[in-house]
Order: sequence, then C-alpha cells, then structure tokens
Amino acid sequence: MAYELRYENEGRGLVVVFTGGVISDDVDILRYSVWDFSRIERLDLSKEKLRRIGMMDKQAAAAIPHQKVALVGTDEIFQSSDRHYAIYAEVWAGFEVGVFADLETTRHWLAARFPEIPVENIAPDPD
Repeated sequence: MAYELRYENEGRGLVVVFTGGVISDDVDILRYSVWDFSRIERLDLSKEKLRRIGMMDKQAAAAIPHQKVALVGTDEIFQSSDRHYAIYAEVWAGFEVGVFADLETTRHWLAARFPEIPVENIAPDPD
C-alpha cells in the first residue's frame, strides 16, 4: 500500500491519498503518531483547546483504538500542556501518551511497544 499525506486549507485539513491496491487492513494500520515540537520557539495552547483535541482523539480512537501518541519537545515549550493533553488523551481516547525531549528516545519508546517495526523506520529525520 502506498499513500501520501497532503495538507490543505492552510493546514486545517489532512488528506490521505492511497494508490495501488488497498485492502481493509490498510485503512486501520495506524498504531502511533509522533508530534514533534522540538524545533519550535513557542507553543500557545489553552486548556480548552487541549480538551477539544482530546475529544477529537476520542472520536479517532473509536475507529483506531490502542494508538500510542508521542509528544517531542522541551518543558520550556510545553509548559505543562503536554501533561494536560496526556490526561485528556488517556482518559477519553485510551491512547498511551509519552512525552520526550528528543526523537531518539521517542523511537526507542515506540519500538519497545511495536517490536515488529525497526527503530530506524520510526520518525526518521526529515533532513
């Protein structure tokens, strides 16, 4: 299965474009997501916004349960928003959430949960 992620409407929408043959297992293959905030200068998210994101995750969990979510960034960037999100996502969606300062630690955390995925294939550096 080949696919491409395409953002639209100034990042407000995500389109997943599949090509080739697709079987039913392909559409629920997602097991984890990595949110890499390690290169940003500031993160401004209210508790209300985090709560709404957690509620959206609850809807996503109905389709694809047992996901793992990794947040990458520093305490200075997150300023406790990571902990608020983790509570919402774990309680409402049932997602296990890990918070890490770097991608290398993130990769090993995910590889321990998904031994069938080689660690080097997890969140490869875009550079």
